[in-house]
Amino acid sequence: MCDDGEKRDLANIAMLACTFGCDALYEHGYIAVASHGEIQVSPLAKDLPAVAQHIEKWLASRKVTWWNEHREKYYQWHRTHTFKNSPPA
Repeated sequence: MCDDGEKRDLANIAMLACTFGCDALYEHGYIAVASHGEIQVSPLAKDLPAVAQHIEKWLASRKVTWWNEHREKYYQWHRTHTFKNSPPA
C-alpha cells in the first residue's frame, strides 16, 4: 500500500521479524507496534487459543527495539489498516 517514495524508505519501512510467528502475527493483524514500540495485542487473538498462547508466552509486554519516530508513521498505518482492534461489523 506504500507509494514509491515510501517503498524506497528502506531504513524505516522494513522491519526484521521471524516468519515463525512475529511476522505472520503482525501481517495478519493480531499484533501491532504501539506508539513508543510496545507490542499491542489484538483483542481478537483470544478467539484463537494457540495464537493467544504464543503471543502471551513470547510477545506480550515486550518492546520493539526497531521502533523510532521516523518509523512510527508506518506502524501507525498498520494499526489503522491491518491491526484487528475490534470485531468486524
